[in-house]
Amino acid sequence: MNKITLNKIYLSSILFVFLGCSKSIVKIEKANTDKSIIIKMNSDLKKITGIKLPFILTINNISNSKKEFIKIKYLYGFKEKGAGIELFDKKIKISNNKKKVVLAKDKLIYSVYSRHFTDSTKLTQQKFKHYINKMLELKQDTLHIGKVTEFKQNHTELFKKLTENDSISIQFLDGKKLGKRITIPTQW
Repeated sequence: MNKITLNKIYLSSILFVFLGCSKSIVKIEKANTDKSIIIKMNSDLKKITGIKLPFILTINNISNSKKEFIKIKYLYGFKEKGAGIELFDKKIKISNNKKKVVLAKDKLIYSVYSRHFTDSTKLTQQKFKHYINKMLELKQDTLHIGKVTEFKQNHTELFKKLTENDSISIQFLDGKKLGKRITIPTQW
């Protein structure tokens, strides 16, 4: 082959890869937030049974066509560790089971709470004793206990147990069928 033909093939390949890739590019990013962690107590047992960890999720569509999806999945490292997410657009809670659309060259930003179960062992519950006493005193079954960074620093082992190997996954639609899935690790 001559040099001109090779250059045309090379240039065509680059354009094909570049244009082909740019049609389906969506970036998902998780970021920390200043919102408080929320813990939930079983009042009868006087034990903390759940903890909600807040974060910001950005779905950035840098392609030239709209992207649609139905559900954002929070995948727990161990399935018995959690109960899905609560999803908010601004301050309004929205359904995680309805179609969502990210327009071309646009992004969606959600506030999210992942819901984690805590074990009922004496060792784990002892770490929550101060909060349990405060909740009993206030006669409430939920309590805002500070930011993720503080909790992570003060309860490193527990936090790792709650979040280890977790990820976030979105499966985009291809017409009416399920299409490409994008999964990212939840780096706290």
